[in-house]
Order: sequence, then structure tokens, then C-alpha cells
Amino acid sequence: MVYVVDLDTYEANVTDQFDRQVFISVVDGVSPTWARAALDRALARWPNGELQDQAALERSIASQIDIIVNLIYGLLGLAVLIALIGIANTLALSVHERRRELGLLRAVGDDPATGPQRHPMGVRDDRPHGNVPRGGRGQQAEQKHQAA
Repeated sequence: MVYVVDLDTYEANVTDQFDRQVFISVVDGVSPTWARAALDRALARWPNGELQDQAALERSIASQIDIIVNLIYGLLGLAVLIALIGIANTLALSVHERRRELGLLRAVGDDPATGPQRHPMGVRDDRPHGNVPRGGRGQQAEQKHQAA
């Protein structure tokens, strides 16, 4: 919520009235060293007051911007690190799964190094599979297979 009041109301109701920043321009003919000495004497009553010239003000603003930029760089670096960990995790899992697949292939008699050794079903095994009753054509096919 924002309240807009006139200066008289503000001065009557606010006890701590401090200027956060005061900008001063020096008139022509006054040397910068004399002006700085006069301002230092005027600021002697306020020990927490800071006197800056234009270059010092630019440096203080630039340092605040540098802090924000460095924070963004840090977050960017953290994001890249997390991405690299995710990539490494994905690769490790794929290698682990592939190792299990190769082990399964070896267990069933296939050699992953030479490629698949599969043959069509009718060429290698012409016996009937499943619940085929003995006798009849099933028995003839089994006798044929044993003879071969």
C-alpha cells in the first residue's frame, strides 16, 4: 500500500527524516579540492555520511551490478554441473542395462560379439510345440525329427 502525502504532513508525522542521497554540483571558479574540504567539514556532524565524487558513485553502482552478475554466473555454473551429473547418470544406467542384456544373451546361448545366431523356426525345429496330443501327425513329426 502506498500513501502520497505533502511535504508538510510528512515533516509533521515522521521523526526520522534523512536524505538518502544528495547530489551537489560545484559552481564555476571553485576548485574541487576546496569544495571537497568544505563538504567534509559539513559532514563532520554525521559520521555515517559518505562523500563520493562522480567516479566513486559509478564504481559503487557498478559493484552492485557486478554482485548480481556474479550470482547469475554462479547459478549458471551450478546448472551446468547438474546437467553434467544427469548426463553421466544416464550413461551409467544405459551401460548397466546393456551389460545385463549382454549377460542374458550369453545365458540363452547367443554370442553378442559375433552377432545374432537365430534361425527360422521351421529350419531348426519342426516339432510341434505346446499342448499337442501324442499320436497322429505329432508323433510322426517327432519320429521324423529323431531320425534326422
